[in-house]
Amino acid sequence: MNCPHCSSTHTTRLQRTTDLGYAMFRCKACYRTCNERTGTPFNFIEVPPDIVFQVLLCRFRYKLSFRDIAEFFLLRGLEFTHETVREVL
Repeated sequence: MNCPHCSSTHTTRLQRTTDLGYAMFRCKACYRTCNERTGTPFNFIEVPPDIVFQVLLCRFRYKLSFRDIAEFFLLRGLEFTHETVREVL
């Protein structure tokens, strides 16, 4: 993996992972750590990308409201509010 901070190709994989299970890397050039999502639009989202894509599918394909999406995912065991859905979109 290339370092998203200095674009160096000299990175090593660390033994630890993030809270969501993503691999962490350390750059040998700038000594900064990063993960698989660093530098992507999903970097600051606190849920896995597959959940985000399912919310997008429900919203745009099936035209569900924010409250309906939150209720739908509550049945699947994921609890969040309609405001969280609005912020993701």
